[in-house]
Amino acid sequence: LGPLGFGGFVPFGLDGILRGAAICFYALVGFDAIVTKEGEALNPRRSIPWSILITIFICFLAYSGVSAALTLMVPYYQIHPESPLPQAFLYIGWDVARYVVAVTTLCALTSRLQSIFFPIPQMITDMARDGLLFQGLARVFAHTRTPIMAIMSSGNLAGLLALLFKFSDLVDLMSIGNLLVYSLVSFSVLVLRYQPEQTLSKKEEIDISKHEASPSEPVPEARTSRILKTLWFPPSTIPTLKSGQIVYGCTSLLVLLLTILSVILAQWPSQVFSGDPGLTTVAVLLLLLITGVMVIIWRQPQDPFPEYFKAPALPVLPLVSIFVNVYLMMLMTPRTWTQFGIWNAIASASVAKAWSSTFDSLIGNHISQALQKTFFQYMPDYLATYPDFVALAVVLLFTGLLALLFKFSDLLNLMSIKNLLVYSLVAFSMLVLRYQPEQNLSKREEIDISECEASPLEPVPEAGTSNILKTLWYPINTIPTQESGQIIYGCTLLLVLLLTILSLILAQWPSQVFSGDPVLTTVAVLLLLLITGVTVIIWRQPQDPTALYFKVPVLPVLPLVSIFVNIYLMMLITHRTWTQFGVWNAIGFLIYFGYGIRHSLAGNNHQQPPASASQTLDKNIPDAELSYPQE
Repeated sequence: LGPLGFGGFVPFGLDGILRGAAICFYALVGFDAIVTKEGEALNPRRSIPWSILITIFICFLAYSGVSAALTLMVPYYQIHPESPLPQAFLYIGWDVARYVVAVTTLCALTSRLQSIFFPIPQMITDMARDGLLFQGLARVFAHTRTPIMAIMSSGNLAGLLALLFKFSDLVDLMSIGNLLVYSLVSFSVLVLRYQPEQTLSKKEEIDISKHEASPSEPVPEARTSRILKTLWFPPSTIPTLKSGQIVYGCTSLLVLLLTILSVILAQWPSQVFSGDPGLTTVAVLLLLLITGVMVIIWRQPQDPFPEYFKAPALPVLPLVSIFVNVYLMMLMTPRTWTQFGIWNAIASASVAKAWSSTFDSLIGNHISQALQKTFFQYMPDYLATYPDFVALAVVLLFTGLLALLFKFSDLLNLMSIKNLLVYSLVAFSMLVLRYQPEQNLSKREEIDISECEASPLEPVPEAGTSNILKTLWYPINTIPTQESGQIIYGCTLLLVLLLTILSLILAQWPSQVFSGDPVLTTVAVLLLLLITGVTVIIWRQPQDPTALYFKVPVLPVLPLVSIFVNIYLMMLITHRTWTQFGVWNAIGFLIYFGYGIRHSLAGNNHQQPPASASQTLDKNIPDAELSYPQE
């Protein structure tokens, strides 16, 4: 910025204005309270939209007027960040107005707090009745018929947040949450306008489907050409199931493209507008794609049902709203995004519950059975519906123990080395399985293939090393056999060993290898030659001819490159991480060989795991019926 006051009318530039708008988005919070009162409105189709528009306009005038007055009273670099209005009146010498503004602000905050808490208990009660939250939160006080549990829980949660977070953090969290909500609302408005009516009769649905299925051009052109014509010239003038799916897919694609464009404009605005060849080209291509997909949506038929109020200028206005909201979200600080992610993780407790269910099932549902025999008769109903909460506590305790014993960097390194090892095993399995014979060959086919493999192709004196080499280079069969599968398995294991040695050399002594050290360079070249030779042997073997929708291309090169990169990155991990990884695997192997391998049901298909507590509880419900396959 230079000296204070330097920069003219807009000292922080357009980027500063947008960042301020992203933070001050809390001004547009609370309109959901209007929507919750639609049951009390005489004509909600008319009054609810007008109420929202008038309220937004009043809020705009109020916030803009106060901000304009404040910047005219005090230079921007002298505005007090904690109490701007009272200090502004103190700056111009109006001491009495300072106290009046302070009292008025306190009353406004109290009123705002009450208006915010007005719809929240009702929403919590509805979510609890629906099953999204605990059933106990839907409990209503019998005398006054008020949702007492929802009111107490929301109030206590608000006080806890005010205690743990700064005011600026809460404002940022509220802004990013509402930006996301308004983006979802715009997405829903755009998608629902193009969906078919749910009240169509069976006859109308059949007629529309026949109209869509009728070919309008010869069979050879009925693929790409017909799809493009359907996108530009829809066969129906009213929304259909196909046109609704097209709009849904195009809108989802537009959200992705707008998100990428917002990230580019938020992170590198100067490079984009200064003509950087890479970023500017990407931004222009994204704009072209967005325009094309938006035109496809515009060509689809809209719902003709008359409404008193409809969002105008579809699909442009909702997409502009989504873009502005996403762009403002991208201007938020990393601290805000971290807090928002943690808050969403806490809200996604169902994921943790699923983990706890898996953990309980892995140990034979012992925790659920113990809870059922001991504590369920003393539990409230809304806790008894979650029989694995102790398993959840065990998982959380175990996670907390890891966080206590290890540094965050150590956990990241452990997770990295684990994923590299897993991806290497996946690439190994993918390479080996592609060259294995089918498991559903008949006994006669197996005998024919074995006889073909056993038939000598040359005289007996040459049936030694020469025959083996010829078999490796010129396989007898054009489909995988047991012998070719064994060759692939052995060659792949040898390649993993060679790639591990090469990765170790390149990771530990890279400068000596590339500077021409006679020993290390010679070893590296020999390893490359061996790897190339073994790769060629694998390449010559027959692959599984089964037609699959997706196959990994460029076998065997691509999986081997993946294995080499993963192993090389693993060799760059520190010795401390390898030690921790070894101890961790030793504990895992001890549990597996000491307990798991003897109690696993994988080798005993006739055994069934004990019934979980949730299944037992379902038997006690009269309306619950369980269906089992008939033998």
